[in-house]
Amino acid sequence: MIFTFKVLNKEVTVYLAFGRVGNLEKALKMIGQVRKNLWFQIIKFKEIYSLNHLLHSIIIATEKFLQKQSISRNLHVELLLPLAGTRQIGEAISKLSPEKGELVVLVLVGVGVNMNCLGRVAESLMNDISFIKEEQLKFVNKECLLCKSVSEKMLNATLGKSAHERLEKNIFMLAALTYMKM
Repeated sequence: MIFTFKVLNKEVTVYLAFGRVGNLEKALKMIGQVRKNLWFQIIKFKEIYSLNHLLHSIIIATEKFLQKQSISRNLHVELLLPLAGTRQIGEAISKLSPEKGELVVLVLVGVGVNMNCLGRVAESLMNDISFIKEEQLKFVNKECLLCKSVSEKMLNATLGKSAHERLEKNIFMLAALTYMKM
């Protein structure tokens, strides 16, 4: 899947793939900036509530990174913070780092990077780490750790047509609160 957004007047392209990593050790060593303005990350699938949660977190993290207001100096690390709902880098890495054989989301974020270039880099990375793509039809993980942070009181105080919508709004709020200084 490829998504494009405007963040601070810059074109941000996101490539997502769902699957399992054949060579996790090699993949973990490759995480980071893979080219100028192009970052690679692998995230434990079961800790992401929904596709909207993932994209919302990517946009927030990228915006803070481009504004130089990020917590981390590296976008690939910054992506984890709103997803995990924490300002603690170690905690976010611990929550979102995959185990061997686990379903993951492969994420590539490019700022001002040509979509064709992003696709070529993604294919090359997937070959290098023996990535096995899987179709992901169901993408609502009610058991993710961030869901457990949302209380019944929070859900009841949130407007929405469904429990899913109210839960997702609270998860968005928790992701955004990562950047609140208290």
